[in-house]
Amino acid sequence: MADDKTARTILLTSMEPDLEIIYEEYEHTKEMYESIVEAYGTMSESYVQLLIEKFNSIKMKEGESVVDHVNKMLVIAKELAAVGNPILEKMQVLTVLHSLRASWDSVVVAINFSGKEVDMRTPPLKLSVEYERKLKRNSQRQC
Repeated sequence: MADDKTARTILLTSMEPDLEIIYEEYEHTKEMYESIVEAYGTMSESYVQLLIEKFNSIKMKEGESVVDHVNKMLVIAKELAAVGNPILEKMQVLTVLHSLRASWDSVVVAINFSGKEVDMRTPPLKLSVEYERKLKRNSQRQC
């Protein structure tokens, strides 16, 4: 009984307030969970299509950190994989690299022509190193 109450509390506190109001009426966790799965457990084809479109068309915004941008794309790719639509890692890398602003073109070219097999660990690492280098260079110019 105590475990059920703990699990129920965890579920409720992890919800948005408007959903919490809906699901707090369930006395037992199993009933609440089954209702949640029924309502949200299956992804509609249109939702999957929207995720794919978002991943393929997202562009890095002016002033956005390259690390934040790449992490945002990784989250979308993981979400697609979680709903049964994984993107090949090579395609993820290419899409991420081509979503960057023009100021990152030299880094993108260097990664593309490095001759090494690139996986999704490479862009965040190389881009974050270059980002830090750019920040340091800009701060030195301002002094």
